[in-house]
Amino acid sequence: MSNYKPTQLMLDWHAALLEEGRKQTTGTLGKMEKDGTVSNCCLGVLSEVAGNVGKQWSTGDPDFPLSSTLKYDGPTANGDVAMPSTHLVAEVLGLSDSFTFPGDVQVGVDVYDNKVNAADLNDDWGWSFEEIAAQLKTVYIDGTGNPMEYTIEELDRNERSDDDDCGY
Repeated sequence: MSNYKPTQLMLDWHAALLEEGRKQTTGTLGKMEKDGTVSNCCLGVLSEVAGNVGKQWSTGDPDFPLSSTLKYDGPTANGDVAMPSTHLVAEVLGLSDSFTFPGDVQVGVDVYDNKVNAADLNDDWGWSFEEIAAQLKTVYIDGTGNPMEYTIEELDRNERSDDDDCGY
């Protein structure tokens, strides 16, 4: 039996992914539409839960003065756009910075034993926040905390319900 215990940040991230009304995006931590609607990838949600704030930034282009992509700053971010800092990943996993890879949280392995990260599930596999939260729960809340022990089979997008709002 493992003596692994999830961090409070992991528990808070898991809960935030399950909040009703969150909009999901891919390819960036956060995005703001012209109407002010904000959407995040799962790692953008983590960055916000950690106390970082996403803000639009100047593009220098007079035709498009503000980027729709949000830049995150705060206790564990310094202008992060695409991936969170190594420090934030270490904090959510309860590890020192030297034991993590930059910017992502491993959540398992695929059927070929390749590492699968949260960004992969969000951006490449098209998983919803609920599905990502379930995987985090399996590995880090109810599990051993060792993602190498958990094999994930990619969900067939054709089997997904039509009302999933994952950008696909």
